[in-house]
Amino acid sequence: SLSGGGRVPPQFEQKREHSPSAVECYKNQLGVSEEEAVKALSLAVANSWKVINEELLLNPTAIPLPLLQVIFDLSCSADFMYNDAQDRFTHSTMMKDQVDLVLRDPIS
Repeated sequence: SLSGGGRVPPQFEQKREHSPSAVECYKNQLGVSEEEAVKALSLAVANSWKVINEELLLNPTAIPLPLLQVIFDLSCSADFMYNDAQDRFTHSTMMKDQVDLVLRDPIS
């Protein structure tokens, strides 16, 4: 997850026994500060959303729409899980309010 600015602290991620975060990798590869890495990665995510939206909405394509819909839905899910640089997948308690809301008041 992206770290910094009130988000999951990098120290927490470093204690976990798994691969380094995207921010750590970016910092190490390009020799930039954590703030610069978070800013650059956030910009990359925003640009990726623009590309996805352009492909789905503006460009006629040979790819069947149901497949594009699946890709879009998975992208939306990933965006929700990691939005604002918070790792709601690993820390599922962060999703408690949203899950409660969907179960109490489902979309019909």
